[in-house]
Amino acid sequence: MFLKAVIALVAISGVANAGTIKRGSAAYYNPNTGATNMKAYVVGGTAYEPVNVIVSGLSAGSVSNSNDAVKGGILSWLQAINFDKECLGLHAGGYQGFDSGDGRGFVNQTFIYRQNYDDPSGVGSCTESLIGGQHVRGYYQTTSGAWFLGASQEQPATENHNIVPNGYDLGRNYVAKNALVGGKGFDGCVYGPATVVDITGLVSANDGSGYNHDIGTDGIVKLITVPAPTGC
Repeated sequence: MFLKAVIALVAISGVANAGTIKRGSAAYYNPNTGATNMKAYVVGGTAYEPVNVIVSGLSAGSVSNSNDAVKGGILSWLQAINFDKECLGLHAGGYQGFDSGDGRGFVNQTFIYRQNYDDPSGVGSCTESLIGGQHVRGYYQTTSGAWFLGASQEQPATENHNIVPNGYDLGRNYVAKNALVGGKGFDGCVYGPATVVDITGLVSANDGSGYNHDIGTDGIVKLITVPAPTGC
């Protein structure tokens, strides 16, 4: 109860003046003041998917840095929980965008990272591109330092990487489960177990009506606070 009370204080409804905010001063600011309301839209289209994970701006180390590739940053942490850059750095799919409510409006994804199947060689995500698995798209909120993620589980390339049944909730739960374990990023940073809290009220439970692939969600968003890494 205490932890939820603290989160309620730092997850402020609405966005304060960006000029008065110090990054890392809040877990996140309610993005539903933005136009897309926790939905990531296919760029140039009307299809959308839920944004279902928030990596807290109160995370320790450099995870809340806007440069995803900085040492000890969001890429390092995601590598520690079994994700990596796309296969050989190539992107063949579409892009999505999101309005985090930080005043910048609709912004294209900063990254898409794919499950690396515990392969530290840097080509593990090629396996995901071939046989399917987990992937996350990342969007940064400048006012809090939080990363908003759209996580989902997709089918293999032979099925055009369509989302599996219940794939949004499955993808979200995969990120949360691995976050509770931690691991080692490719830059040598070691992350202990993160704190994971369920947030309701940001995403409405939905049977799939309107969502891309007609796949629904239970409406839960996982708020993850990453501890300070060691070994960096």
